[in-house]
Amino acid sequence: MLLVSTFALASEIDYRIEGMLTVPAMTQGQLLWLKGRVGEGEYQARNTRGELCQITVPVAVGLIDQTAGLDVANVTGLKIAIRSPKLSRAILNGEPIRSEDWVFSYKGELKQSDGYIVEGVARDEGFVINARKRWISWLLDEERDAKCQLADL
Repeated sequence: MLLVSTFALASEIDYRIEGMLTVPAMTQGQLLWLKGRVGEGEYQARNTRGELCQITVPVAVGLIDQTAGLDVANVTGLKIAIRSPKLSRAILNGEPIRSEDWVFSYKGELKQSDGYIVEGVARDEGFVINARKRWISWLLDEERDAKCQLADL
C-alpha cells in the first residue's frame, strides 16, 4: 500500500490507499445535452511485485444537461485516491473503469469505498478511467498500451 504523506491530501483522508490518480488539467466541452471534461492523467500504485508503477490514463467526466449548448474551455483537473486493491489492479491493467460500477466516497462520508474523490468530480457526475482517447477508437476497437513504467522514488 502507498501511504500518502502530503499535507493537503492527509487533511482530506486519513487512511492507507492503493494508488493515486491525478489529472492536472482537463478540457471541458458542451455539445447539445452532453456536458463533460476529458484529460489525461497519471496513476501511481504498486504492482503485484511491489514495484512502484506509474501509467498514463485518459479520463472522461460528465453528465447529461438539458441546458448545455456548444462550448469548449480548459479547466482544472481531478484527484482520486484508490483504496481497493481490485480497482487498483484493474486501472494498472488498462481496464475501462466506470464510476457507477464501483463505490466512491466524498469528503465527510465515512462509508466503505473503493475510492475517495479528493477533488474535481461533483456528486451528480459520472466518470470513466482508462477512457479511450479518441471517439473513433470506439469504432476501431483500438487497444491502449497500459504497460506499467517503474516510477522513480
